[in-house]
Amino acid sequence: MEILKIFVSLLDNKTIETMEAKDTCLYIHTRENDGGIFYVGIGNKKRPYTKDSRSKHWHNIVKKHGYNVTIMVENLTWSEACELEVKMIAFYGRIKPYRKNPNYGCLINKTDGGDGAKGNVPSKETRQKLSKALKGKKKPEGHGENVGKANKGVKRAESTKQKITEDLNKRYANGWVNPMTGRNHTDEVKQTHSKLMKGRYVGSKNASAKTLLDKETGVYHECIKELAEVLGRNYSGFLRTLQKQTEKGICKYLYV
Repeated sequence: MEILKIFVSLLDNKTIETMEAKDTCLYIHTRENDGGIFYVGIGNKKRPYTKDSRSKHWHNIVKKHGYNVTIMVENLTWSEACELEVKMIAFYGRIKPYRKNPNYGCLINKTDGGDGAKGNVPSKETRQKLSKALKGKKKPEGHGENVGKANKGVKRAESTKQKITEDLNKRYANGWVNPMTGRNHTDEVKQTHSKLMKGRYVGSKNASAKTLLDKETGVYHECIKELAEVLGRNYSGFLRTLQKQTEKGICKYLYV
């Protein structure tokens, strides 16, 4: 798209240094039946493909026509992405303004762009409304398993860990106290939680479970727990044995 190349070139000509992370992309949604563009957005690499937090108008279009995702530009800072989003929305125009408005167009975006929710902290009232709206609603079947598969093997970057630590230290320094400090769950709550969690993250169901390959026989085992059961070994003791053998480089099993 020529107009997008022009917009991007304007960003490339800037010489202002920034410390912002280049983790944002600009994307568009088009109708599956005729390829018409109906939405311009920005966000992280997952945002273009999620249906969460979309307007009712967006869902109506998708339900009727289907949709395709196109990533227009990647590796942008948040500021750059906001600037491009504003330009793209201005170029195509929004449906929301009245027809006499010169910016009337084909997009269902509710704003002119550049006002995403990154860094926004919802008010207490907003959080309470969201809590009431979501209370009692269940996630679709298989949601937990899909999340687990998506996060399996994903490790937090050291910079992320450091940021979490710094944020917690600031909160404690400002007098924040963990709401569970000095409190204990009742036996009834503990039993209910135990029943809910029992068997959910055991063995291969655990998102961090690792598949092992027996280098001598070529047989794969879904997880350490499953292998321990096959060998008739205690899980905890077998895990310690594997760790020691792996450190010494004499382990007959390979993590894959």
